[in-house]
Amino acid sequence: MGIPVSSPLQAALDSIPEHEAATVLVSATGAAWTYNGFAAVWNGFRTGLEEERLIAPSHTLKGLRHIVATTLREAGLY
Repeated sequence: MGIPVSSPLQAALDSIPEHEAATVLVSATGAAWTYNGFAAVWNGFRTGLEEERLIAPSHTLKGLRHIVATTLREAGLY
């Protein structure tokens, strides 16, 4: 079963360069993220979201992942 995606998300996924990593998101070099590399990028991204008041300062990446999964399940898409 596939999960429908919005046009902006599909465009973003289509723009990812081909790579050999076993993950969807990769570093600028096309390699899978290291923990420290991803943490550094996530912290900067999270700070921007907090400044725009799109997420609360207490939100973690794991927590946001659970929110998305719950929202998809409640919508019957997961």
